[in-house]
Amino acid sequence: MQLEELTAEVRAFRGGFDTVVMATADATGRPEASYAPYVADDDGRFFVFLSALAAHTRQIEARGEASLLFIEDECQAREPFARRRLTVACGATIVGRENEVWRAVMDRFAARFGAVVAVLRGLPDFRLYMLDPQAATYVRGFGQAYRLAVPGLEVVAPLGAERRGSR
Repeated sequence: MQLEELTAEVRAFRGGFDTVVMATADATGRPEASYAPYVADDDGRFFVFLSALAAHTRQIEARGEASLLFIEDECQAREPFARRRLTVACGATIVGRENEVWRAVMDRFAARFGAVVAVLRGLPDFRLYMLDPQAATYVRGFGQAYRLAVPGLEVVAPLGAERRGSR
């Protein structure tokens, strides 16, 4: 399969999700897994709207980073050990409510998730975070792992190709 075809596959795969699994860590490095609804912008950045009461929100705020996992549904996977998955390591920053980006992204949330967003938008403990991709990988199955360019999620090369080429 050509890299362009793989890139289209990666983008279609990512686009098939309304929520994302997030990994964060506390100040001691202890990991936390959670999830959140998300939207993406045209520049390849991800946005999550999170309650300050949640542990993952405090961890994102304290560390300024999160890892995102988009993973194939178990019911659709042929092999549980080789589920398709996209992992994106991100830097994270808060987007202030007075910002035009906040309004535009929240309109995307409302269009995607409906009336509940209007309620959440009015809650003072909810905060919008921009997750800016720093590195990404896509696993298609056994022996099919790829390094991606960010933020566009273009497939660059098979993982390990750099090591094989240097022998």
